[in-house]
Amino acid sequence: MKRLSNLISALSLAERRRIQVRMETKRGAAAGLCCRLLGEDRIEGKGFLSPESKTARTQPHVIRNKAWHLLLELIGEERGRRRDLISEAQLLQELGLIREALKSLEKAINSFMLREEYAQGLVGLARMIELKQRAGMQLRAGDLKRHQDREKICMEALQEHLYVRQDSARVFFLMRSTGESGRMQQLKLLRRILRAPFYSSERNIRTFKGGVGFFQLHGAYETINGKHQKAIHWHSRLLKFLEKHPDRIREQPLLLLSVANNMANVFASMKEPGAIVSLITRLRSAPSRFAFENTRTWKRDIFVTMYPALHGVYIDSRMYDHATSIIRDTEIQLRNLERDLGPAATHIFHYNLAVLYFGQKKYPETILNLNKLLQSAEAVRPDLLLSARIIQLLLFYERNDVDALEYGWINLKRILGKRTMDNSVLYIVFNALVKTPATHRSIREKVRKHKGGSEGIVFNIRNWLAHNGK
Repeated sequence: MKRLSNLISALSLAERRRIQVRMETKRGAAAGLCCRLLGEDRIEGKGFLSPESKTARTQPHVIRNKAWHLLLELIGEERGRRRDLISEAQLLQELGLIREALKSLEKAINSFMLREEYAQGLVGLARMIELKQRAGMQLRAGDLKRHQDREKICMEALQEHLYVRQDSARVFFLMRSTGESGRMQQLKLLRRILRAPFYSSERNIRTFKGGVGFFQLHGAYETINGKHQKAIHWHSRLLKFLEKHPDRIREQPLLLLSVANNMANVFASMKEPGAIVSLITRLRSAPSRFAFENTRTWKRDIFVTMYPALHGVYIDSRMYDHATSIIRDTEIQLRNLERDLGPAATHIFHYNLAVLYFGQKKYPETILNLNKLLQSAEAVRPDLLLSARIIQLLLFYERNDVDALEYGWINLKRILGKRTMDNSVLYIVFNALVKTPATHRSIREKVRKHKGGSEGIVFNIRNWLAHNGK
């Protein structure tokens, strides 16, 4: 009660009246206490005492604490201050409440260090020393040593964050390089980065961000290098590291999803769909394990992030007959979450379903999904559109519908333009399809003679030929 009284006494009469008018619009015991104190002509430090209550929320000390924060919030708004602990401490300093300002700064510093916001922690430590010096308070040896120790922790942690951030940014920038030369450049950069002393041992990890960067960069190196088992080892270590920090996962659930996505891509390269399904199950249980809300957004993010990699395994491995349960699950998820998905994601899922059904020789379902893609009111990605047209033509071929095949081919050339098709695998394949709709061998021979030119096409023509050739 005394600190509330001191706070109100530090206000001018005009400021007290303005705050009292605003406080009267608020409800609750804390607002009532503030109104009574603001309305008193003299503040003696006793004033209002709340009635005894058995509930924790209405205990006198709880009400007084709420009233303190409510009053500080209104004073801060009156003086145009931001709502944070550093600004609160500065406000208390202006009001002449030095001890309360120091308590607020101590609370802010502890909070910053707990959340690993070390730059803000250094600001708080500097403000604390400055405030004590202005108030003429003598620094005892124990307090000075504690202050120096905390400064050292902040500086070392900031240095670790800086190294990891710079290293991650350099790798991310180079990830845009494609082809074998791009891969070699990425490996060269990662080798140089991982030679730094920090990355030599997990014992060097001091902070959460440093740990995330440590495991991410090791995992990225092994992934790019094609060492799948080692990559999974590092990604699994990162996943366990995250799970040791449930507060961080609650704040940023997408961190968990990002790591799972990296692992799913490696498992896709290893052709292990079961491992990806296990990851999806693990992600779906994350809200209950880490106490965050299982929102539609979280379910959508799992679906959009993880399922394309799972579909890719079945398509690239031609394991169409084993994909029935995944197809069924995808259709259920698509129905439940379609209003939360953007058109780009919806197009990808309909395309993947069309390919999977085509591989299972379920042509009516293939046509259904292709039509949803080709007849979409939204713009479709050019590579998806082209690949969907390819599947449509292959569908005509499989059904021995020569007229539809030739019409579809002419229509595709008209839509995309002859220039797009020149010197491409697609052009050669479908010229052969139109001329020899009953023969696979001649098509395969033409494709073997032609090595490049399949850019901008998602559907794997060679895969289809190998699977369906006779």
